[in-house]
Amino acid sequence: MERKTYENDEDYILEVLEEEEDNLTEFMRNNLPDNLKFQFSKFIAVRNAIEKIKEKNIFNKELYNKTV
Repeated sequence: MERKTYENDEDYILEVLEEEEDNLTEFMRNNLPDNLKFQFSKFIAVRNAIEKIKEKNIFNKELYNKTV
């Protein structure tokens, strides 16, 4: 079996976290009642939207600081 190589630690960590996310999603899908699945999915969507906006704001602030 060939061993996978990663360019940096973050690539490895990202792959591990994505695998864990898949496992947790499957667990939630199989074990949560339908009404809770919907609320949990909504929570994740809101959290992801907040994170994207924060990342965009940080990027824009850094970009602005480089031009000033």
